[in-house]
Amino acid sequence: MKSVARLGATATAIVAVAVALALLIGGNAPERAYPGLPDPGLGTGWAYPVVHGLNDLLAVLTVGLLLAAAFLLPHTKGSLGVVAIKCVVTASVTAGLWAVVALTQGILALSYSFGAPIARVLDPTVVSSFFSQTNEGKALLIQFFGALILALSCWTITRAQAATTALIGALLVVIPPALTGHSGASDRHEVAISSLMLHIAGISLWVGGLCALVLIAAWDKSALRPAISRYSTLALWTYVVVVGSGLANAWIRISAVSDLWTTGYGRLLLIKTGCAIALGWLGWYHRKRTIPALDQQGTPTAFIRFATIEAVIMVATIGVGVGLSQTAPPVNDAIDLTKASAARLVLGFELPPPPTALSVLVQQVRPDALWIFVALLLGALYLLGIRTLAAQGDTWPIGRTISWVAGWLIILWSTSGGIATYSHVLFSAHMVQHMLLSTVAPIFLVLGAPASLALRALPTGSNGAGVRELLVSVLNSRFIHFVSNPIVAAIIFVSSFFGLYFTPLFPALMASHLGHTIMQVHFVLAGYLFFWTLIGIDPGPKRAPYPIRILVLLVPMSIHAFFNIAILQSNEILAQGYFASIQRTYLTDLLADQRVGAGIGWALGELPLLMVMITLTLQWSRSDDRDAKRSDRQADRAERGDGGPDELGDYNAYLAKLADRDAKN
Repeated sequence: MKSVARLGATATAIVAVAVALALLIGGNAPERAYPGLPDPGLGTGWAYPVVHGLNDLLAVLTVGLLLAAAFLLPHTKGSLGVVAIKCVVTASVTAGLWAVVALTQGILALSYSFGAPIARVLDPTVVSSFFSQTNEGKALLIQFFGALILALSCWTITRAQAATTALIGALLVVIPPALTGHSGASDRHEVAISSLMLHIAGISLWVGGLCALVLIAAWDKSALRPAISRYSTLALWTYVVVVGSGLANAWIRISAVSDLWTTGYGRLLLIKTGCAIALGWLGWYHRKRTIPALDQQGTPTAFIRFATIEAVIMVATIGVGVGLSQTAPPVNDAIDLTKASAARLVLGFELPPPPTALSVLVQQVRPDALWIFVALLLGALYLLGIRTLAAQGDTWPIGRTISWVAGWLIILWSTSGGIATYSHVLFSAHMVQHMLLSTVAPIFLVLGAPASLALRALPTGSNGAGVRELLVSVLNSRFIHFVSNPIVAAIIFVSSFFGLYFTPLFPALMASHLGHTIMQVHFVLAGYLFFWTLIGIDPGPKRAPYPIRILVLLVPMSIHAFFNIAILQSNEILAQGYFASIQRTYLTDLLADQRVGAGIGWALGELPLLMVMITLTLQWSRSDDRDAKRSDRQADRAERGDGGPDELGDYNAYLAKLADRDAKN
């Protein structure tokens, strides 16, 4: 642990210096307030951004250590090795420190926002109000509890699946505080928030992974070789994500090229861009020189030297990023509470014009960077898998490819097209989006059979620990066995109706872009899981017999119809406070719009479910034909003496034996 403490102290010092320099360069260094004005003091003024930087550093280290344990280091049949165990134990320590620092940042943020020294704001009522009523306070409180759970749970991790789960949890815990800054108040928050989420996730994996490699080198240099090769591939993807999302966020912050050298924000952006270019060159150098040298010579000296330099630049970039978040951008499209319209205050953008076919289809497009990235990534990986099969002389059905692409095109239009814009304004448009995401797109995605393609295209990992093996373990996991039970999948699917719309959850999620994203993700995943258990092609747990599957499908169809009938007959307006607060000037009858939405939801939900019923019936019929043909082939082989059981012959013999016994009686 001495090496961990030494490297941690060095990284902390680098972050502190980088934050201080970034504040000075950006012209946002803390100063004494004029007498009579609120003043948290120079101590809080400097401590808050430095602790913010330390928070980000510990988050990145935690993510990187869990990444190394789950993916970079080899494991045996899912069990973590000695070095991987060291990674999760160290991640437990960094997560514990992360929780403490997140709470400390919250106290400093309270002092900073109230403009008073810490000693004057440490009143239980004030502290409770800050953490329960302000966005920054709630985000840091979520991060505190999330990091604390990680710290307590990582001690018990010995399996790769558990490490993967912890890694996903850590990535989710990293994000909330970042959404309370410039991006959360942007008029183009679909791009701002989504690109920022991708940026943070990419940096956490990229920087954290390299820092984990530096620690692994201090523990066991022999473990570096397999970890480096896997990290190199991941680093290339994350570098593209970080640069692309950074450019997207900068694009909405800069009004002119001259802002890059005439404003403090622009100067910091140039420094961060320079660091990214330097890191890109170092990554290229690793792939061309140090990694091949490691494979040929077996000594990681050159790699460790350049990786250490790279890690120092990465850690310094974290500090620059903190300074950037504390500096006002040239384009400040935050909401002016004194001049903004009611729709602008609620939606984050101005009320769109009355819906027409043209405006819904193409005019009111608001690109969502997160869904665009996911669609492009999964589409590219799918095509890469097809290309890999083609290189091996194998083929992939064109119908499955068309189905996969069609599913993602539906999702993209549902989340970035005009229907996505109006889904914030009209309940009827929201129901169109809901049905497309939960009952239309998932059917196409399921029929695309992505897991089957991956299993055929992915190579077998060394020591039985590759991406293919991880996918197999996930498909065979207890969790998948549980959720793929048709009854469980149906309950999750049906919860999208009654569990969402008839509870306070619906208005709460409608009130923010993050809430909309959570609903969209749930719709897609719940729909995919439900239809996968019914008509899925991909391998997985043994599926229920066709009669059971048809029965399971009939129940959600009935519940879905009952749900829409209940809305049609109800006089209670769902999320009335939210829709009324928009003060739209068209379709002002909220109840009438709600009933239109129920009718649309009924039609868009029942038709796909009916198509699935027909598909299930056809699959059942074809399954019987396949079974009959298989039995005929077995009988033919038995007659020819080629071996194999003769099920038909055995059954006929059994019937003859019964008839002979009855004749004797």
